[in-house]
Amino acid sequence: MINPNSELYQWGPIRGRILPLYYYSQAVFKEYPKTYQFFWPETYFIFHKNYITWVNSEAELKKSGRENFYRWMMNKKNRQKVEIAYKKATKELFVWQIRFSLKYLDSLSDADFLQTFKKWQKLLIQFWVHGAVPEICNWGGEKLVADILTRKIGQSENFNAYYELLTVPAQLSFYQEEEIELLKILQYKRQPDLFQNKLKQHQQKYFWLLNNYYQSKILSLNFFKNKLKVIRDDNDKITSRINQRRLIIKNKTKLIKQLKLNVQERAIIESLDYGICWQDKRKALILQIDYYLDLLLKSIARRTIYSLNELKSFLPAEIIAVLNNKKISGIALARQCKYFIFYYDNKNLKFIVDQRAKVIAGRFIKSSEYIKQIKGLVVSQGDKVQGRVRIIKSFQQLKNFKAGEILVTPMTSPEYIVAMRQAKAIITDGGSMTCHAAIVSRELKVPCIVNAKTATFVLKNGDLVSVDTKEGSVTRLSK
Repeated sequence: MINPNSELYQWGPIRGRILPLYYYSQAVFKEYPKTYQFFWPETYFIFHKNYITWVNSEAELKKSGRENFYRWMMNKKNRQKVEIAYKKATKELFVWQIRFSLKYLDSLSDADFLQTFKKWQKLLIQFWVHGAVPEICNWGGEKLVADILTRKIGQSENFNAYYELLTVPAQLSFYQEEEIELLKILQYKRQPDLFQNKLKQHQQKYFWLLNNYYQSKILSLNFFKNKLKVIRDDNDKITSRINQRRLIIKNKTKLIKQLKLNVQERAIIESLDYGICWQDKRKALILQIDYYLDLLLKSIARRTIYSLNELKSFLPAEIIAVLNNKKISGIALARQCKYFIFYYDNKNLKFIVDQRAKVIAGRFIKSSEYIKQIKGLVVSQGDKVQGRVRIIKSFQQLKNFKAGEILVTPMTSPEYIVAMRQAKAIITDGGSMTCHAAIVSRELKVPCIVNAKTATFVLKNGDLVSVDTKEGSVTRLSK
């Protein structure tokens, strides 16, 4: 069992449902070892009241990541094999699901729908099996880059700045690409029909932008119109953003030469960069897959006595049973209200329920305590800043966020972008050099500290804090 007092990697708690995360778990815990010869480390997936928390031993995660990194990312021939398999699986999945609409799915007979759903599940598992490679590899790559820096400069005052620079990906994230594309539409402002047409095309391309493991939604044309109003002042910065990226890459290349890195060390940095960009593009695909899963479940809800919310707390075998006209009484609703855990012990994926699950969850989801200062991993440097804390633990709470506050959250996800843009600084409980908060905060040039462990429990709304990204510390100045 994972020791709760050891150094942990904790993702969440964040909103999420059982079904979509089970597909991921089945792929990485059951199928990944068969395909890639490595087992993932011991893992807890804790579900409670539609929130999820992923827990690993950080040391074991990095150890496994290192082994996978050398085999499947550093070795370019092996990496190419993985990419070919991943692209094939992705193409097959999207070619199959692109036909989905509620009208089409509802028109299928029960027998045809069952076969359609089974095939979609099979294709999704294959997507996840190959798509998991950069995720586990990046953990190993981050550690290897940190080890390189330690050998070269020790724990000098430049360590955080160098670490950040060496792990900055060469490509813009898909969030940044979307905003740049949106801003370019402003050039058609004086041609109303063309402007409207370009905006509609943009909406059709990015309607899935705020999807997550909890729900999917189709973002309207008005959403992008309003977003354009908010960010239009950045229109003149399109070129500067691109130039800024070029400057960062130039500085990264300069630092690599300055540190006199050998061929092996350079290959590690290049491979990590490759993995980070790959994982980011994969994220965009996942958000689109969330939409298609919702379409399937909505059609199932119309065919059965179960609601969409209930179906999202089913397991795949139960979905199949429902489609075969079998009743699953009360199970899904109970899972939504109680603690429910996927536990992977390096060999098998097991379920832990009821009181035992609650006890285990209590070991990792901590209660509040008073601590004056907390520390974490600096992923985006900036000036030392002071501000009032705003704790955000759910999408619904984002409406309470005010520009200039310090955003403190378990982790960030797509729907947090607006708040991240307005934040004076960002603090997360979990995360790493390649997590969502790290990638986006660098692009927005907002100071950010991740992996601060208990930030959302130690800090309270309204606390005045000082955020120092040179030391990686958050100090409470007053309540």
